[in-house]
Amino acid sequence: MTDVDETWLPVPGYEGKYRVSSLGRVFSEPRPHARGGGIIHPRLKKRGYLTVVLSRDAKTEMRGVHQLVALAFLGPRPEKHEVRHLDGDPLNNRLTNLAYGTRSQQRRDDVRNGKHFCASKTHCPQGHPYDDINTKWYQGRRYCRACKRARGASDARKYRLRQRAS
Repeated sequence: MTDVDETWLPVPGYEGKYRVSSLGRVFSEPRPHARGGGIIHPRLKKRGYLTVVLSRDAKTEMRGVHQLVALAFLGPRPEKHEVRHLDGDPLNNRLTNLAYGTRSQQRRDDVRNGKHFCASKTHCPQGHPYDDINTKWYQGRRYCRACKRARGASDARKYRLRQRAS
């Protein structure tokens, strides 16, 4: 997406005061009793997200730029969903990089992008490889199939021993 393709929409809830672009920029409309207007320079917060301060009815609110872009272009956030950065870069707030998704989808994005703390692990704690054959995914987490088989065999032995003892 080039600058020519930049589209501006009003920020929902702040119509006539702020607009947000498909490239992740926020614009303050010129209005009485406010400084001139123009592009708002976002602040970088601790977790790496860009935020801006918006004001309405003499109250200020800090909002993530990615949340404003998603709200304006993708619509209201579905329940139990969050804004995902598809490339894993929280500084890339372009519309093409944002999507709504569940926490589980976000964690899978983190693993795919190498951002998850466990993503760099190539073997389970017992030394079995995390590869396509030996890895099982369940609810956004990966499990070692070899370890699961070993636990199942161990549980079966314990069950048979308990049955004999009875």
